[in-house]
Amino acid sequence: MNFLSIFLHRKRHVNTMTKISYWMTVHLFEWLNASGHIHVLKSPEKIKHNGNLDGIAKELYFGYSDFSGSLLVPIKEHLPAITYITSPAAADAYVILKKPSLASVGNIYTLPFSIGVWIALALLIVVSSLTLCFTSSREEELLNRNATSTLSQKISQGFHDTLCMVFQQGTADDPVSLSSREILFLGLLSFMFLFTAYSANIVALLQSATNDINSVERLLNSPLTCGTQDTEFNRVMFEEEDRPVYRSFWLKKAVPQGDQFFLSVEEGIRRMREGMYAFVVDPTAGNDQVKATFYELEKCNIGTFKYTQSIRPHIGVARHSRLKEILRIGVLRIIESGVQSRSSRRVLSSIPPCGVGTAMFTAVSLTHVAPAYRWIATLYVIAVGLLGVEIAVYRRSRG
Repeated sequence: MNFLSIFLHRKRHVNTMTKISYWMTVHLFEWLNASGHIHVLKSPEKIKHNGNLDGIAKELYFGYSDFSGSLLVPIKEHLPAITYITSPAAADAYVILKKPSLASVGNIYTLPFSIGVWIALALLIVVSSLTLCFTSSREEELLNRNATSTLSQKISQGFHDTLCMVFQQGTADDPVSLSSREILFLGLLSFMFLFTAYSANIVALLQSATNDINSVERLLNSPLTCGTQDTEFNRVMFEEEDRPVYRSFWLKKAVPQGDQFFLSVEEGIRRMREGMYAFVVDPTAGNDQVKATFYELEKCNIGTFKYTQSIRPHIGVARHSRLKEILRIGVLRIIESGVQSRSSRRVLSSIPPCGVGTAMFTAVSLTHVAPAYRWIATLYVIAVGLLGVEIAVYRRSRG
């Protein structure tokens, strides 16, 4: 460990929780008015395959050290060697992501209107189609035209003219009677207001980001790719998770990627910046990297939420140490007095604020208009099918 970076509060994102526990150790020495000797170990707290203790747990069990300067995850098998006191600071993993646009995670083309407006629009189309069909039939009778069209053809023509009005394209034939022109005028006027409102809402929705991805369950069901900070704690947390939602997240988002799921902070934040990527990271490491690499406009589109309410790492004291009670009281006094809170705030980083109030303009891609293309493809399939039916009926009538 580089102790100079700890004293100067540099590189806060490197071993954040170790630095927090180090300052707790320094404050504890001062509170005890004692000098201490720090043992730097290469092996963390763990149990060997043969059941023997190793690392910090071994140090505390055999009395080589009185307490742990590194934070320890409470484990049942370590209770004979370690007394866990408390956690000096939050160590929860957070998910940080660039909020995707609404069009990227769902169909925005049904959002501009409420269900009531859609029902009213459907009724208006039906009424307009029937009235146009009726008036066109009356025009043929009054003008003594040869009525060659069947009823179904007249209804189809009325429906076609109504759709032309919906999309502000006009009609193929101009009406002659005053009533028909009045119906056409009212239809064009009504659909003009609906068309304008719909278009304006669609433009706004194309530039809107979604706030719905705020839990692990919603992230699991989203199209976002995921990754996590490559630390030993994160590897254990993901691989050993047995809760249904989190286990499904591991199997669906992590296992298919293999080792590519575990990334450095720099690489994870870079992918997150490109969009459609969520990164599980230590808050300080992630926030500092965002502050260093993002523009102010980009910070307005950042979303975060807590990945899991995991058991926080605790300060551990040797169970058989003669200083156990004194150390326990000292740790609690340092935390209660606010001394440790002050040190933690200098190490931990907050979410970067949005300084401009508005996010960057987002260019529209093919993904955003995919639902519209699917509708067009569906209508083409229906049109080809109807063409085939018409050809079959025509040949049958001629044959």
